[in-house]
Amino acid sequence: MPNLINPKSFNEKICYYSLNYSHTDLAKIVDKISFKEYIKEKIGEDYTAKLYGYWDDESLILFDELPNKFVIKSNLSELSNNIIFVNDKSKEDIDRVKYEVSEWLQPWNSCQRSFRVWDKNIHPRILAEEYLEIPNNDLKDYKFYCFNGIIHFVLVVSERFTNKSFNFYNLDWQEMPFEREFKKASYPIEKPNSFNAMLDIAKKLSKPFPFVRVDFYEYDGKPYVGEMTFAHGGGMEPIYPQEWDYKIGELLDISSILT
Repeated sequence: MPNLINPKSFNEKICYYSLNYSHTDLAKIVDKISFKEYIKEKIGEDYTAKLYGYWDDESLILFDELPNKFVIKSNLSELSNNIIFVNDKSKEDIDRVKYEVSEWLQPWNSCQRSFRVWDKNIHPRILAEEYLEIPNNDLKDYKFYCFNGIIHFVLVVSERFTNKSFNFYNLDWQEMPFEREFKKASYPIEKPNSFNAMLDIAKKLSKPFPFVRVDFYEYDGKPYVGEMTFAHGGGMEPIYPQEWDYKIGELLDISSILT
């Protein structure tokens, strides 16, 4: 059980953070629909996948108006089972898609399930967005861990849908001596071409917050902001060796929100 009376480790502090942290922009950021507008306001256009539409009832999804390839997501969930990649709409079982996403729209998908205080006033909805297609379908996810606007390390998630691997790197692109839930890739991960642009964007976006993870994809050599996450692994994913859970925890100052 996490120690929420005197949290010390990173995971314990994330649990406490999820229950107690507030900021005027949080609801707008964590809702994947309004998030796109937030990013546009902060750093400009064309830094997120194009939004095709959003709905709060699966029967209202305008499949006929969507392109042949698109992605359907929950506006709240960060889980991979709340994402559907449609590669060829003409071959997709639309009734199956509607049935699957109908569960995402249930009210328990908000704060009742996540326990994150910033989810409590967000209405579950479905969105359809641009399909960013790359060779071998290995769109790597670059996750920048930021503490008060200072980036300390990057997690690279590769082969997400086949052989998911997690590799941590410092800002000199040297591998860090700790791991999370998934194994490391068996091969070195190359630094993205747009790494410096990602750094600049992550610094700007993270500055107002004690902690946020700014996630990027690189598509056609350009950074796309995937999301900003305030609850790394929900505070429930072990870090190995455990001493690093506490070392990283020292980076997160929650003194201003301790009750």
